[in-house]
Amino acid sequence: MRPLAAPKKKRVPAVVLAAAVIATTLATAGQAMAAAPDTIAWGPCPPSLPGPSGQPGTRDPRQQCARMTVPLNYLTADDHRTIELEISRIPAARPDHRRGVLVTTPGGPGGPGLDRPSSSIGTLPTSVTDSYDLVGMDYRGIGHSTPVACGVAEPDRRAVLNLPFPAPDGDISANVAFAQRIAAACAANAGDYPRYLTTANIARDLDGIRAALGERRISYVGTSYATYLGQVYASLFPTHLDHMVLDSSTPPGGVQEAVSLKGLGVQDAFPDFAAWAAANAATYRLGDTPEAVRDTYFRVTSALDTAPTTAPSGTVVDGNTVRAATTALLEQTGYFPSLARILQFANTGSAPTPSAAAVPLPALLSDNFVSAQDAIVCGDTVWPRSVEHYAIATQVDRWLHPLTNGMAGNIWPCAFWPFQRTEPPVRITGEGPRTILMLQNRRAPSTAYAGALRTRWALGGRAQLITVDAEGHGVSMVNPCVRTALRDFFATDRLDATDRWGTIPRTV
Repeated sequence: MRPLAAPKKKRVPAVVLAAAVIATTLATAGQAMAAAPDTIAWGPCPPSLPGPSGQPGTRDPRQQCARMTVPLNYLTADDHRTIELEISRIPAARPDHRRGVLVTTPGGPGGPGLDRPSSSIGTLPTSVTDSYDLVGMDYRGIGHSTPVACGVAEPDRRAVLNLPFPAPDGDISANVAFAQRIAAACAANAGDYPRYLTTANIARDLDGIRAALGERRISYVGTSYATYLGQVYASLFPTHLDHMVLDSSTPPGGVQEAVSLKGLGVQDAFPDFAAWAAANAATYRLGDTPEAVRDTYFRVTSALDTAPTTAPSGTVVDGNTVRAATTALLEQTGYFPSLARILQFANTGSAPTPSAAAVPLPALLSDNFVSAQDAIVCGDTVWPRSVEHYAIATQVDRWLHPLTNGMAGNIWPCAFWPFQRTEPPVRITGEGPRTILMLQNRRAPSTAYAGALRTRWALGGRAQLITVDAEGHGVSMVNPCVRTALRDFFATDRLDATDRWGTIPRTV
């Protein structure tokens, strides 16, 4: 782990941040606002890091980067240790129309977010990118920000283990041992840094960025875990928020609650894949009805539980390999051909030549990803300590959601997390201005619709929800209905009085 440092004079001290806030001029709604003088020195960006897919993103040549220093511990005045954040921006395309800053942050948690402005600029309406600087960041503990390193052994960083699928009969003994090893590695190698890797502290970092940029308020767009960060920011700093867009919402209990709903999310999404596979039965031979495709899934996972096979790449494929791949590849309808090929190989021992590029899925996660993910997830909420609790929850979830075999109820390293909590979980409430637009697919595998409804209820009058009758993780931003809603929200600063339902046509 990079050493934690005392404050350096060349960095941005807290008093400067406070002065920047006081000096910022508040613009009226709809009025162009010149870029306020900020205290950040922008320059070239460090090399792109691989994202969750294992591949680095494409960086827009206009993207700039900078480093700034923030407190390690915001809650203890006599703790003067600091960490560094790497942040990025793409300036508004039309400075004469500039209205402020739009922060765009990654899901996960665990992966880098520095290049989010580059990946977001092509999906947001032109009227938004013309008028807002897009700002991104590597969260504390991740990537080019001061990284956390637990020294997790390579065998425990296999991607197939990132979600805790139990044994075929639901036994969780191996999952318990895995969780204990991860927690022990962090205790042995990461110092006390994991204590401070919480979503609440990331939200405080975000507000420090706002102040350093000289902005009184910021706008925000986030997907998946980033929606929970948005909820926390909106709860801690309600008056510092201009517009917020939450796409595919994590429930108000954070990743812990989202994980508990993953079985339901996969159950919601799988019928879309089954219908598509049945329509393409001549190619993939998984069944000519959705029911037959579902039967094939259960038959091949059961067979592989008993007798694993070996893929041409040399990878051993068992039932949980297929379950993990299914959970990942239901994320987008564009991944359906790759999922069908995996199931066909499991079913027949051969697969057709792909008509599209295979989806890159990493076989091995980085130590930084695993370390940061578990630190944030375990630090945000209170996890049960009893192994028996997870054994029972796994069996219940197996019965309710057999596609994932009880994974959603299973144990995480958080059950053995050795770090004392620094504060209670942030309570998500409806207290504050009406500035939050929620976008949600009805059949989202990783962020189940039921969780989004919980978030909508918690945010009360602060939010409007647009539900899209579609499958997948992340609402399609190219749909005219969604783009119009985004454009109007940012242009008028207003939300509709009632929630809405829409349809987005999708093709594979």
